[in-house]
Amino acid sequence: MNVEAGLRQRVRQLVDRSPGTQADFAAAVGLDQVKLSKSLNGSRQFRPVEVMRIATWCDVSVAWLVYGTDDPVPGTAEDEARVTGTVRDRIMDAAWDVLIRHGYVNARVVDVAERARVSIGTVESHFLTRDELLHLAMHRKFSENFAEQRATLLRISSPRDRLLRLVDLQLPDTASPTDDWGGWLQMWSWGHSHRRFNKLHCDLVARWNAFIEELLREGQARGDFRKLDAGDVTAQLTAMIDGLGLQVLIGVPGATNESMRRQLHLFAEQTVFSPRRPAGELP
Repeated sequence: MNVEAGLRQRVRQLVDRSPGTQADFAAAVGLDQVKLSKSLNGSRQFRPVEVMRIATWCDVSVAWLVYGTDDPVPGTAEDEARVTGTVRDRIMDAAWDVLIRHGYVNARVVDVAERARVSIGTVESHFLTRDELLHLAMHRKFSENFAEQRATLLRISSPRDRLLRLVDLQLPDTASPTDDWGGWLQMWSWGHSHRRFNKLHCDLVARWNAFIEELLREGQARGDFRKLDAGDVTAQLTAMIDGLGLQVLIGVPGATNESMRRQLHLFAEQTVFSPRRPAGELP
């Protein structure tokens, strides 16, 4: 199988695994639906910027998408793409900083270019529009942070300790203007009127909810958690995290990270955790 055929096959796999239709996939990654169809049936080749966009949106490496392996082939277009990807990553990091510091409306490409130490032309060669850049920067940042937090939590064997650690990881870092919470504020502000932000928000919420529900069911199976509907408990917990976190961010009197942590731990103790049995008592 040649490189182009392999690329088409793997993009087709990603399309088939994604929620919704092929048209939804095209819209999500910012590709023209007709061009995507032609590329998938072999009558048109994927452009490098389109390959980058698909890889970024689907959380796969360009090397895997093009060659079916995560190891770039030296001296090939993929080796060059790895260097290009480094520039692209730097631009997206800069876009995240600009977005959180200045807000969606005031985020300018010129500011992103200055922070990334590249020209405006370089930014525009990687991203067709400002909205695409901001959207992909948010998707990348939240995906990385989710993966990092998930890996941290899965190293904790006790469901009780894991849930409490999950809660602690959600506390806003009020000293950092580029904390995750700044991104959530942008999505809450613009998700109702921007389809891409809305979809990104829904995808992230669904991902986190599924992880929390899995944790709750594991705790229930081990007898550590009460036998309550995992979906209902997840909805209550995430609503508390969002509401309390927002109060901390906007400076509601008495709302602090410590008070947020105390309320969430209290919810876990009173609602989620099974009562601890006295020593020696049989179940």
